[in-house]
Amino acid sequence: MIYEAGRLGGFGRCPAVGLWVLEIRIADPARRFGAFYEDLLFW
Repeated sequence: MIYEAGRLGGFGRCPAVGLWVLEIRIADPARRFGAFYEDLLFW
């Protein structure tokens, strides 16, 4: 099951063993550039 709405703190269940969230954030405030990537990793 993938939870995609609301805050993760409101998710009333325990995540599956071996489930990881990969988040990569890149920001350059001087050049006003930014990027964000998110993915689910299954072990």
